[in-house]
Amino acid sequence: LILTAAGCYAYSKKLYMEKSQRQKVTVDAKRREVSERMFHILEYMMPQHIIVPMLRNPSHSIAEQYERASVLFIMFENFDKIVHRYVDQPEEVLEYLNRYFTVFDHICRDRE
Repeated sequence: LILTAAGCYAYSKKLYMEKSQRQKVTVDAKRREVSERMFHILEYMMPQHIIVPMLRNPSHSIAEQYERASVLFIMFENFDKIVHRYVDQPEEVLEYLNRYFTVFDHICRDRE
């Protein structure tokens, strides 16, 4: 009788451990998926060399010092119409902006 009770206890403990491991794997997979999505979103907004340090240590400020800098104010003609066209596709808006800002970056780099 004692062996049967011990066997039942061990079996239930084993099932609990397996369930716990499955839950941990599921949670880890979801975290990884969220991190990948966050990285993908951030890729559209900032350079990759900034993203990794920012995600590793979110409370640490990432700042670089430059001797001189320029500020560029831009107004895109009919931007509101473009945004409304892609209202359900924010990645398309980011791609649109990224194309133009990449061109601006190249122009600025070529004129240094």
